[in-house]
Amino acid sequence: MHRRMKILVFTRDEALEMLNASEKSIVTTVIPALNDLIKQTKGKSDLASSVTFSSLKEKDDSKIFQRLLKVVEKYLKIFPQLRQKFEEELPDTISGNTNNMNVRIALSLLSEGIFFAENLPGVLSYIINKYYSKSGTELDPNITREIGHRVILLSNIIPELEKADLGKVVDVIGNIPTIRSLRYEETSEIPTDVVMGFFKDNFKISDFYTSTLIKRFLGYFEFKKEHKKHNDIAKRFIGNPIYHIRLFLIDIDLLKLERLKEKKRLLELRLLELQGKNDPKIKKQIEYYEDKLNKLELKIEKLTHMD
Repeated sequence: MHRRMKILVFTRDEALEMLNASEKSIVTTVIPALNDLIKQTKGKSDLASSVTFSSLKEKDDSKIFQRLLKVVEKYLKIFPQLRQKFEEELPDTISGNTNNMNVRIALSLLSEGIFFAENLPGVLSYIINKYYSKSGTELDPNITREIGHRVILLSNIIPELEKADLGKVVDVIGNIPTIRSLRYEETSEIPTDVVMGFFKDNFKISDFYTSTLIKRFLGYFEFKKEHKKHNDIAKRFIGNPIYHIRLFLIDIDLLKLERLKEKKRLLELRLLELQGKNDPKIKKQIEYYEDKLNKLELKIEKLTHMD
């Protein structure tokens, strides 16, 4: 039986804490790991020749990690501006089902940071194991399957995030009128063309990729329609921002920090394995941390879907 999730409600301070924690994880874990991978995979083509990453049209694996690094660094550049918007424009209490477009865009950008901070360590560990060390994994099959989906998602969103102007998206937060002022009197919803026309006229946002990003953030994205204009866009994106935020808020002072720590340690071990250090002790440690992650993910899954 499918259970409906409760509406997520959290404070602006919690949102800022998530933003700061995401920034710290990206700076201390994700970026150093990507720099290591760029060095370690130079001249390799295991990833570039795979079906998953073939759309990036690269011949050297290190080029893929370089592009991912640039996307992550591009996101990091908006952190100071985004933090200021959270402090000045977001209400004290935030509801996950808000109709306020300013808040929805802010939460989507926060979710993007959480995706990089929370998912990339696991995704990179998965990639190292599957394409390079090939030493197997003790992670639960359901977890491995979900990470595999995130790898596909990552390969799809790299080109889009390379082209979208994230700074312009942050600029609009706090400057969008309420739904009531945009809505036609005779309708209960705002037509998409009215909303996107507003962004074009008021913020000079007209390029396809930035407009598409905003449509995704606001829930106006229609893949078939957009795909006719540009066939290199992804059907799936980072997804429902509330899902990522909900996971991040679960026992925020305990489970979240523990999971980040275990993912970081596992990635460090996988990088050692990639360097050719096939020490049985490293293999044992990998198994140990994967077992811990299995138990943590199971606990978080139960808490996330509680009534």
